[in-house]
Amino acid sequence: MPSSDDLIEPGEMPLRRGNKKTHGLFVLATGLFIFVAAAGALYLLLRPVTLRIAVGPAESDDQRLVEALAEALTIGRSHVRLAPITTAGPVDSVALLRSKRADLAVARADYSEMPRDAGSAAIMLSKGTCRLLA
Repeated sequence: MPSSDDLIEPGEMPLRRGNKKTHGLFVLATGLFIFVAAAGALYLLLRPVTLRIAVGPAESDDQRLVEALAEALTIGRSHVRLAPITTAGPVDSVALLRSKRADLAVARADYSEMPRDAGSAAIMLSKGTCRLLA
């Protein structure tokens, strides 16, 4: 009875060698896939969170303060970024907050139209001073 090696004609490669090459490529492809998946997950976990903040009117002290804060957070490579949205004033800022088109808004705490679930992030005490809230 002839063995399987006897059936291979000259010039043909045995199937076992092809399987070793295929196995090596499979291991390489699997390793590459795991690396890309881990790098993608790391990117998603470490990318900065951007908060939209409604502030107005244009060229007001409030807007300049928010823009300076946004720039400082960007330069400092903070994990939080601010994207200022210029509005006509506090009434429009609160309207954007209420409609969920802004994550934060600059307005007076005693404003009667302030959403009930809105909290304070900072309270301006006097010109140039601020108290941050946790």
